Amino acid sequence: MKKTQYNNQCLLVTAMLFTVVISNAQFYPTGGYQGGLYGKGGDQTFEFLNPPGNLRATGGDSEVLLSWDAPFPIGEVKYDDSSAEMWYWLNSPSSGNDCFYVKFTSPRDGFLTDIAVLNSASWSSQWQSILVCPDNGAGKPNMASPWNSFPLITVSSLPQAGGEWEVLSMPVPVAVSAGSVFYIVTRWKTGSTTGPFVGTDTGSNSGRSAWSVNGGTTWNLWTENFIMRAFITSEPVANINLLSPPKANAGSLPVKSLATGEVVLYKADKIAASLFIPSFTLQGKGIIGLVVYRIFRSETTSGPYEFLDSSSGTSYPDATAINDVEYFYVVTAQYEKGEAEYSNEASALPQAAAALSFQNNFDTNDGGFYPKGEWEWGAPAYAGGPPSAYSPPNLWGTNLDGNYGNFTNSWLIQPFDIHYSSTIKVSFRTWYMTQSNKDFCYFAIDHDYDNVYDILATYNGNSAGWKLKEIIVPDSLKSDYSRFAFILLSDHVTTYAGFYIDDLKAESIVEVNLKAYLEGPFTGLEMTTNLNSSGIIPLSQPFNSNPMAPWYYTGSESVGMIPGSNITDWILVELRQTPGSASEATSATMIARSAGFILKNGSIVSLDGASNLRIAAGIDQNLYVVLWHRNHLGIMSASGLLKTSGIYSWNFSAEAGKVFGGGDAHKELVPGIWGMISGDADGNELIEEPDKITIWEMQSGTSGYKSGDFNLDSEVNNPDKNGEWIPNLGKGSYVPD
Repeated sequence: MKKTQYNNQCLLVTAMLFTVVISNAQFYPTGGYQGGLYGKGGDQTFEFLNPPGNLRATGGDSEVLLSWDAPFPIGEVKYDDSSAEMWYWLNSPSSGNDCFYVKFTSPRDGFLTDIAVLNSASWSSQWQSILVCPDNGAGKPNMASPWNSFPLITVSSLPQAGGEWEVLSMPVPVAVSAGSVFYIVTRWKTGSTTGPFVGTDTGSNSGRSAWSVNGGTTWNLWTENFIMRAFITSEPVANINLLSPPKANAGSLPVKSLATGEVVLYKADKIAASLFIPSFTLQGKGIIGLVVYRIFRSETTSGPYEFLDSSSGTSYPDATAINDVEYFYVVTAQYEKGEAEYSNEASALPQAAAALSFQNNFDTNDGGFYPKGEWEWGAPAYAGGPPSAYSPPNLWGTNLDGNYGNFTNSWLIQPFDIHYSSTIKVSFRTWYMTQSNKDFCYFAIDHDYDNVYDILATYNGNSAGWKLKEIIVPDSLKSDYSRFAFILLSDHVTTYAGFYIDDLKAESIVEVNLKAYLEGPFTGLEMTTNLNSSGIIPLSQPFNSNPMAPWYYTGSESVGMIPGSNITDWILVELRQTPGSASEATSATMIARSAGFILKNGSIVSLDGASNLRIAAGIDQNLYVVLWHRNHLGIMSASGLLKTSGIYSWNFSAEAGKVFGGGDAHKELVPGIWGMISGDADGNELIEEPDKITIWEMQSGTSGYKSGDFNLDSEVNNPDKNGEWIPNLGKGSYVPD
C-alpha cells in the first residue's frame, strides 16, 4: 500500500504537517536511557520519570532562548518521539469498519486511567468512535468486547495548527498487569471526506501500528507510529483531570494575511507547521519528586551532548552561544529517584541582526542568511530553473540543480534591526516556478520571538522570468530583531524548479510631505515657473556646484527631462535627528539629504514631479527637516515632525512659529503665508555685501540659471538687487550649525 496514491479503494492518503519549523527546531527520537523500574522496558517507552517535552530553541543575537513543557507526572506509555511528521486518514471511508490501532504493552502492574489521540481534520468532523480494547487472544483487538467505547468524538483543529489531543478518561480505571496487551482503536465515520486525521510519527518505527478496512478482520501493520498514548497509575484513581489546551501552540493564532488581506484560520496556516505537539496538563497535580531541569548542548545533531546548566523553571537563556554557530539542545528532568531521558532535540542558530541599509547581490557572500531545508547558495545549475542569477554568478535558491522535493518546508532566515519609526522597504529580484495553487513561496517576518511569521507576500505558479518585488514592512512588524524569511512549502505531488532570490535590499525610508515658498519667485498666490518655461533648469541637482556652500552635496539625482510645467526650481531636503529640542539639531545630527523639486504651489516633490520625497534614513529620535535653496536662506522645522499614516508632514509656510527662529528666520510674504528669504547668492547663509559685489555685480546683465537671479525670472538685473537683496541685507539663517 502506498501512502500517496489516490483511488476509489480505501487506501491511505496523507495530509501534510511540516516539522522543520520556523524556530529552526527539529524533533528527534528521545535519547538517554534509564534502566529498571523507572525507565524504558523492552521495546516500549514507559516513563514514570517522564522527560520534559516540546523543547523549543529560538536563536537571537549571541544567545539562544530555550523553553519546554513540564514532564507529564504520571505513567505514560508511548511509541512515538513527540513529533508529528504526517497525518493519515482513509480515502472516503465507506463505514466505521475503516480504522487504525496502536498496540500497547503495560510494563508493570497498574490501572489504565486515560488515553489520548493526536488528531486533526480538514474541517470539523467526527470519529465514529474511539475504543480501548483488550487482546482477543489472537494478537488483535477484541472490538466486540471493548473495555470502553467513546462515540462520535468531534475533531476541529486543522493539521497546520498542530492538531489537538483528544484526551479521554476511562469511566472505570482498568487493571492491567505487567506484560498485558491492550489497544487504542480509532474508527472512521461513514462517508467522511474531511478526516479525521491521526498524527503519525516517522521516527520510531516500532511496528505496533496497524490499519484495517474490514472492521478488524484483517490488520495490516504500518511501519510508522500513530500518535496515541496511554496513562497508567499505580492506584485506581478515576478522573485524574488530564487536559489538553486547545490549539496550544503559538502557530494557532488568528491572523490576517498582510499580503492579500485574506483572513486565515491560523497564523501558521500556509506557513508554519506546529511548533510542537500540543501538550498535556494535569489539573491540580504537581510533579512529585522533580528537583531541577538539566540543559545539555552539542554542535552536532544527536550529540554527544555536554552539560550546560540547570534551571528550576521551564525556560533558559543560553547567553554563552556564539553567533553563526548552530547548536543542538536537549533537556532532562532530575527527580529524587533519578534522571529522566532526554527531551526531544531542538536546534537554533544565533545571528547578529543585520543593520540598515542592507544591500547584497550574493555574488561574493551569502549575506549571512541561514538556510533550513532545500535552500542553497551558489550558481543555478538546473536546466528547468533560471538560466543564471539576476546578477551572476551567485544567488539563493531551493535545490540549485533540480526540482524541490515533495513535502518540502524550506526556510531562508536572517534577522534585521528595523526598529526605526521610519518606513522599511525590502526589495529583491525573484524567479519562481511552483505547482499552481498547490506549492507556495512566501516572504514573511517574525518580530517578537514567538516563531510565528506574518505573511507579507505570496508567490505561486510561474514568474515568467526575473521580477522585481518591493515590500513595505508594516510598523507592527518592526523591532530590533525582526527575522526575515523566504519560504517554500510544497505538498506531496508535482514539483518544479522552485524559488530563487537575488539582489536583496532592505532600507529605512522616510517619506516627507513638505510645503514651503521661496520669496524671490512668489507672486502673491504662488510662485513663478520662469526658469522652467525658459528651459534653463538643469537636469541634475545643482547643490554640488559651490564647494564653499554649507549645503555642498554630491547626490546623483537627475532626470531625463523636467517632469512638468509646475516646477519652480530644485531644492535640497536635509534630515536631522536628536533626542532633544530643535536647538540641538545641529549639522552633526544630519542623517540624510535628498534633492527634489519645489512646485509653484509650494509642494516639495520627488524626481517624478508629483510624489512625496522618500529618503533612505532610519528615524528613532525626533526628526527635524531643513530646506536649502541655492540663493535663499535655509530654514529648519521648529519642532520634531510626527508621522501619520507612514508620512512625516510639515508646512513651513503656515505661520511664523513653523520655522526654528520664528519670524526672524523666514518672512511673511503676504498675510498668513511665510517663505524663505531671498538674496543669499554665495550660499553662506548670510545676506551681506559679497552677495552683491562678488556675484550679483559679476552676473548683472546676463541670463540663465544664475545664483544672482534672486527672483528666479532667469535674468540678473536691478529687480534682483533692489527687490530682494537690499530689503534682506543683514539677515541670516537660523539653522543650527
